[in-house]
Amino acid sequence: MSTEPQLFRVDPVSKESKKVTQVDFSSLGLQERTDIQEWIADNPGILGEDLLIIAKEFSDFDETNDRLDLLAVDPDGKLVIIELKRDYSGVDAHWQAIKYASYLRHTTPQQVIGLLEAHEEISASDAEERLIEHTSSDTLENLNVDQRIILASHRFAREVTSAVLWLNEKALDENLITCIQLIPHQDGDTLYVQSNTIIPVPGTERYTVQISVSDDDESSRSAGLRVNRRTRNRNDEITQFMRNVEARTLERLPNELKTDSNYGWARGDNPRYYSMWYENRFPWKSVQFSYVMNVYVSAEGRFNVANYFEMYKRYLRNQLNYTDDDIAQLKRSLEGSTEYRILETRILRPGDVVVEGAIELDVSLVEQTATSLVRMIETFTPKIEEFVSSHRADG
Repeated sequence: MSTEPQLFRVDPVSKESKKVTQVDFSSLGLQERTDIQEWIADNPGILGEDLLIIAKEFSDFDETNDRLDLLAVDPDGKLVIIELKRDYSGVDAHWQAIKYASYLRHTTPQQVIGLLEAHEEISASDAEERLIEHTSSDTLENLNVDQRIILASHRFAREVTSAVLWLNEKALDENLITCIQLIPHQDGDTLYVQSNTIIPVPGTERYTVQISVSDDDESSRSAGLRVNRRTRNRNDEITQFMRNVEARTLERLPNELKTDSNYGWARGDNPRYYSMWYENRFPWKSVQFSYVMNVYVSAEGRFNVANYFEMYKRYLRNQLNYTDDDIAQLKRSLEGSTEYRILETRILRPGDVVVEGAIELDVSLVEQTATSLVRMIETFTPKIEEFVSSHRADG
């Protein structure tokens, strides 16, 4: 049985399928720096995450001439060191990236702002706003509280993958170092690049049903089991609630309005949030142009649940080329939906408070939240797409 990823071109009419040939980047004359690096800098989603690139070919370190490939910030505010290899990782790619992470561990939020300012050739205030938008935070105090590594290559040496698995296990963080396989396929004159996360390895728990264990379960403590918060939150009560709301929402939406993103788990600390959007449908984009569920846990342990439709002004200005007049007109068009309250700072954010002070995230609250979200999507998706299509910069 083959475990290698395979790609097929299928003719839906004739039902004929043909395997697309896997090739090497080198055989096509493609380079790490001038090709692969540029693709990822232009679209970091190739690596399977919502990353903000803040530096490229960075080498401004003290007492060394080392040069990292790409530096990014993830939605949690962590610095992400991205090390790229073309067709073979070599045996020390992880060591190179670990060195860079160690060099950057004391980087201040102000220095991160400066890196983005230089990389995008924007003002410091614009760079700060961009980072605030990306991390969905009101402050950058926690920027670079930790660092992560992404290694990307067509093939990985076992010396690398073995070391990465060991380091992640010792750090109790499966995402400390992520390995992404980039597989080129050639179909005539067309080049496809398949992105595949090989570490962390998807666990069998994704495909099985088992008895749930609470964080303070006595048997877990007596067995000496340790679970870090980041991993636990990927399947905790709030994440499960939001996944259930998403599933119920999609059941009730007509096909043309069903979102198709895969956010995975509830991000943030308090409040927690979960985004839904259309993957390949203009102008939708994770975090910056999406629907968001929001759960805040009060000091008394009660839940405040709200739904939002979020459009970041930075995205409207830079990606849609909207002027302030365009944004004001967009806001007026949304105000026709009087049942929603529009918050406006760096974001246009029509919102619907579902409940405040709920005792538990039960089935009835799933249904109530899904009802709110369905109504919001049915209201805003057609309206916003009609507005955007009539206000295209190329229209």
